[in-house]
Amino acid sequence: MTTLDDLNIVVAPVQAKVQPINRKKNNKYEKRRRKAKIAKEEGNVSTAATTAPTTTDSSTTTVTKTEPQKVTAPSKENTHEITVEEKTTPAETTPNSTEKKVDDSSAEPKAVKEDIAKRDKHSRKKQDSTEISDDKVTPEEPAVPLKASRRNRPKPQEGTEESEEDHAKYLAKYHARPMELDRRSGARGVTRVSKASSHIFDAQEWDSLNINSRMTESLKSRFELSSPTGIQAKTIQTFQDNPENNVLVHSETGSGKTLAYLLPILQLLGYGGFSKTGDAKKKTRKELGTKCLILCPTRELASQTLQVLEKLCQANFAGWIVPGGLLGGDSRNSEKSRIRKGLGVIVATPGRLLDHLQKTESLLLNLKGKLEWLVLDEADRLLDMGLGDQVRQIVQIVRSNEASKSKAWLRSVLISATVTQSVQDLASERILCGDQKWIWVKGAKSKPGQDGGAIGDNVETDNGYSASTPKQLAQFHISVTAKLRLATLVAFLVQRVKKGERVVVFMGTCATVDYHYELFKASESLWENDSDSDSYGLFGSKARVFKLHGSVAHSRRNQVLKNFNGMKESAILLSTDVSARGLNLKGIDWTVQYDPPCEISDYVHRVGRVARAGKAGHSLLFLLPSERAYLDVLKTMGIDELTPLSLSSTLNQAASACKSLSLEGMKNGGGGSNFGKEKPSSRLGEYFAIEIQRRFEDCVIKDDIEAKKDKKEKDKKRKRKKESSMKNEGLLMGLARDAFMSFLRAYSTKKEAAVRSIFSARALHVGHVARSFALKEPPKSLVSKHRQNKKEQEQENMDAEANKPKSLAFHSSGGSNAAGRDDEEDVIPESYDNAVKEIEETRVFKRPKFGGDKDGGKARNAKSLLLANAFKMQNNLMDSM
Repeated sequence: MTTLDDLNIVVAPVQAKVQPINRKKNNKYEKRRRKAKIAKEEGNVSTAATTAPTTTDSSTTTVTKTEPQKVTAPSKENTHEITVEEKTTPAETTPNSTEKKVDDSSAEPKAVKEDIAKRDKHSRKKQDSTEISDDKVTPEEPAVPLKASRRNRPKPQEGTEESEEDHAKYLAKYHARPMELDRRSGARGVTRVSKASSHIFDAQEWDSLNINSRMTESLKSRFELSSPTGIQAKTIQTFQDNPENNVLVHSETGSGKTLAYLLPILQLLGYGGFSKTGDAKKKTRKELGTKCLILCPTRELASQTLQVLEKLCQANFAGWIVPGGLLGGDSRNSEKSRIRKGLGVIVATPGRLLDHLQKTESLLLNLKGKLEWLVLDEADRLLDMGLGDQVRQIVQIVRSNEASKSKAWLRSVLISATVTQSVQDLASERILCGDQKWIWVKGAKSKPGQDGGAIGDNVETDNGYSASTPKQLAQFHISVTAKLRLATLVAFLVQRVKKGERVVVFMGTCATVDYHYELFKASESLWENDSDSDSYGLFGSKARVFKLHGSVAHSRRNQVLKNFNGMKESAILLSTDVSARGLNLKGIDWTVQYDPPCEISDYVHRVGRVARAGKAGHSLLFLLPSERAYLDVLKTMGIDELTPLSLSSTLNQAASACKSLSLEGMKNGGGGSNFGKEKPSSRLGEYFAIEIQRRFEDCVIKDDIEAKKDKKEKDKKRKRKKESSMKNEGLLMGLARDAFMSFLRAYSTKKEAAVRSIFSARALHVGHVARSFALKEPPKSLVSKHRQNKKEQEQENMDAEANKPKSLAFHSSGGSNAAGRDDEEDVIPESYDNAVKEIEETRVFKRPKFGGDKDGGKARNAKSLLLANAFKMQNNLMDSM
């Protein structure tokens, strides 16, 4: 059972020396064993003393005296003082002295030398730092050091691996209590609240821009935009003033970059120029062709862009500017049919578009002589995901399709909230930009005079990503040990659900998302008297939990986003970085980065899911004590507004919201004198963490036991053989193991060089990491079991492969024998016995169902009989010749 001491250990200061705690054991059997051990060692010393040599005189007999002597055992690092007995004769003693230090090791008796060597060897092996008193001991009561137990071990000497300083550092790093973690991070119980801001909106109105009045009316009615944002006004003006230049749009998340490039492109397509009045220049879909290609890194962002585009086209250019998507969700034939009819604007993912460019001739015909714009939305993400080569292939195919044109005909548009060096390198490539220059358009936070000019002339080297995050966003971070991560996440979500807020939790891997989704779904409700607790899981009917990652089917992903955006009450979305780019999730109040991102740009885009369009929003970053250097990296990149959030306050507030659960944790965790009172303890939040951890661990184990029981009954009914242990486990146990292994693999594979050294697997306490996944079993046994199961599975596959029937093949001079092995020299067997032996060594045949022929009492199958008959016929033929 989880106890309070497992989760909270008082940390001693590093500078102070901790005195050893002597704890007496009440076990009577332990006392008997200690007494027997002391008596045995006393007997050995007494025997050594009686067998020591004595010196006699002609007149008197002198008895040898034994006195304690301190001898320093030789050691390079540690010096252990051991008390031994020195036997002296009257010739060696003086009237004024009864003690003598042994300086010459050769003068020591043999028994003493052996005793010193034994103890020195034992001390170096165990690194025991036990100190023996220097008091004088009589021969009847020799000084014999007792082996210290783990609980009653004396204080080790300085300089050893088990020094108190190292032990204090270990406790401070892995076992710090919540209040101690808050003290180190400077966290306070009071947090700042985000407020809405209007800094992204430009002072001018839609009427001041050269956009057709019909389009501006649709923006006000369908999108509820009374005025343009700063980046939208600047981008429209840049398209108007620079009709032949490439454009790079750079602005903070949630500032309206999608409409910033769609509005001028549709204005030029529909009306042929920038004007408030005028009729649309209608064309048939075949005559218009495909004028614009928009590439998005994810299907979710492509679907969202397509929805915005369809709204604009239906309101202004219905029937002749028809947008379409090549996202991979539909079949290729249905997408081909839409391409043949004619798509004025295509929104696609790079892989799907490249596939159609290589296989669909009608798409090349629609592009030839008609394509005018190529837009790369979230350009830095397109390169980071390994799609850079696909983008270059797409551009190369498009340009080769227009080889007959001499003047500049294609304009490139790059969109991103974080302009990295890779984006600038891509923009400088001739294959993308051609002979045109780049105009860099920046958002409302840009300094005066920074807009316009070449792409490399105005790089923001002074503030980094500070201009990429919304000004009104309130950013927090919380320091928590690995074993408290899961309980802290639940405690934080409890507060958000109680206030009716909506949260997006970002996790590092798909396996981690799947596991936490199933764990929350299978757990009991935290609220009392919740009638819908069985159907909704941990948070009951107060909040629904959704999951979203790249391995979920495309149709399922669209349904999840639709349901999540359609809910007005509290909801929780567990997701990977698939939803971190460009998605406009409605009504999000908090983003939680449960696993820190691989790159700083990913951090910017994650927090950008809140505080969009000037609304209020908050973000929280989980950090281990060993990951605090990540904050320094954020500061160097211009993100220096993170406020520490109190861990103890977070746990205590959740405990107040779930009082019965916290009191149950106090009862199971020790209780104390305050148990049962109205204000039980200031550590009530820690008892809440204990109970949450216990419930999750019991839930995983219970599910595993029930799954094994059900499988055993099914196997007994179906009379099947028992399968390997790798498959014979519960759903939660399997997901927990996969999530644990994926976390360890992904932790030390951070891409960006600035954070690679911070996320080192050596700094992790792997046992505590396992507890963060509600696993009681030690990770080493998990890993060994996983490897053993993998070996067993591989062996089963090899056996099954070997038992498959294969065609019989004789040796040939080409170098391949019957088993498919490449030998240096192939030899044709000279007799039937050698042939059978060769086959038995290289192949494993199944025994025939029939009796078959027998040779030497061993049954042979049909293939071996066929081979034997062939060699007999060959021998008979040779004999006849």
